[in-house]
Amino acid sequence: MADTRLVRLKPYSKKKGHLLRRYTYKGIKFDHQRGWYRVAKPIADYLAEVRQTADDPDTPLAFDVCTDDEARAMDEAETDANAEGRNAERPIDATEPVRPRRRGGRK
Repeated sequence: MADTRLVRLKPYSKKKGHLLRRYTYKGIKFDHQRGWYRVAKPIADYLAEVRQTADDPDTPLAFDVCTDDEARAMDEAETDANAEGRNAERPIDATEPVRPRRRGGRK
């Protein structure tokens, strides 16, 4: 496994400029929703250079290319970020009643 890497298309985010949802290289179809793919190191080296827009070197990179440990750490960090305030340890407090808004302007 030393000569393989895990790669994935960066999660779709229009705000960050991550617009690719699919990409095909050497017969491998990468889909942003499928997650990590294990590929040979030469393929990973190529994908590490791929940009969101092929002819524009200023656009973000299209792929995350990692070792197994780095990929696990990224997944844990994303899980923590996505669950921020939404898990049982830190729920969103909705027990306080919301005051109704006053209608009209100041008098």
